[in-house]
Amino acid sequence: MKRALAAALIAASCAAHAGTVKLGGEYGCDLLSDQLDRLDLMRDSMATAELRARGAATQESEATSHRAAAAIVEISRTRCQALTGTFKVLERRAIAGGHALRVQAGSRELWILE
Repeated sequence: MKRALAAALIAASCAAHAGTVKLGGEYGCDLLSDQLDRLDLMRDSMATAELRARGAATQESEATSHRAAAAIVEISRTRCQALTGTFKVLERRAIAGGHALRVQAGSRELWILE
């Protein structure tokens, strides 16, 4: 369930077809490693939300969640760019739990997750 929620958050409104991908605000990052870091941080944040929903969250898990949220914002703001529109897919790479796409965004090549 965590993986499905993370995929939904990361690839919301992402539909790849015929060498293009249509995006609605997804973040593309210069480095694939930055995109994968964002995914890991989102999973950490969602794990705490699940604990909170069950009444099992601890101070440590809450602190971890806050650090993860701050890190997601920092990575997204400094090393990534929100993408809206249709973009040419340059490369598709299998990763654990899905695929990473390298897309052409103007003069930049950015990685997104699907």
